[in-house]
Amino acid sequence: MKRAAFGIVSAMVLSASAAPVLAADPQAIDWSKIPAKSIVLFYPGQSTYNWLTGSEHKGANQVKQGKACIGCHEGDEKDLGNRGQRSARGRMCPA
Repeated sequence: MKRAAFGIVSAMVLSASAAPVLAADPQAIDWSKIPAKSIVLFYPGQSTYNWLTGSEHKGANQVKQGKACIGCHEGDEKDLGNRGQRSARGRMCPA
């Protein structure tokens, strides 16, 4: 048992020390060759697990099956971000 724990810790230390060596030098990257991509960002809201799995949420069954929200909401980010998650009093509920 001690040997396995030592092996795991050793692997973690070696991985952490090798990470800087494996990282690309940002000054060496030719950024003009990297294609631009626009993405929609929004300040996320919050919800309870009870609501996510309740009858008011159309994707409740997917949530209960452990599926990710993006499976149903991909392409809805802008609308969801503009609408926001509202509390029972109609106020924004930031995460």
